[in-house]
Order: sequence, then C-alpha cells, then structure tokens
Amino acid sequence: MPATYTDGSRISSANTVATQVCQNKLVSFGDAMSASITSSISGDILTVQASGDYDAFYLFPGFSISAQTSMRLE
Repeated sequence: MPATYTDGSRISSANTVATQVCQNKLVSFGDAMSASITSSISGDILTVQASGDYDAFYLFPGFSISAQTSMRLE
C-alpha cells in the first residue's frame, strides 16, 4: 500500500530539500547561501521557489538569484 501524504507534509519536505540544496550544492566563497524558500500546491502541481543573495562573484557582491520549479504530484 503506498504512503499517504498531506499537502502540509509535501510542502515541508520540498522546503527541506530546497534549503539543503541551496546550502550544500551552490558554490559560495563566503558563508553557505541562506535562501528564502516558498512552496505551494495548486491542484496536483507542487511549485517550489528559492531566492537569495549569492556571494561568489567578486564584481557583483550581493548578486540576487532565484529559481522556480514545478512538478506534478502523484
């Protein structure tokens, strides 16, 4: 029998994974990136947005980056 998830647990899991990716996978020459993560579910679509200041470029200190992805929930 497949596991049953609530929208709240799906959003919480998506936020946790997105935060870990921002902190552990993005190259930074300063502190780990601290991103603002938001997730939402509309129908059967989960959308995750991340944005934050990126410190890797010497010429562009405080350069803001953002990303968004959407996926179908099954």
